[in-house]
Amino acid sequence: GGRRKMALEYKIPTALDPRALDKAVNRYLQDGWSPTGGVCVSPVGSNKNLEGFMQAVVRVKGESR
Repeated sequence: GGRRKMALEYKIPTALDPRALDKAVNRYLQDGWSPTGGVCVSPVGSNKNLEGFMQAVVRVKGESR
């Protein structure tokens, strides 16, 4: 028997502070998404004077709670 490949959906919720990222990621978790990798913090904004917080999430395509 061969293994079937599952199609994944991939999104990157972002926020300008860690608490807002927590809320965004928790909304995805409630809908069947799983975090993958770690949180990324990167300079953002026109002058790169803000910090952007990002967390990649994945789920099997078509699955939700």
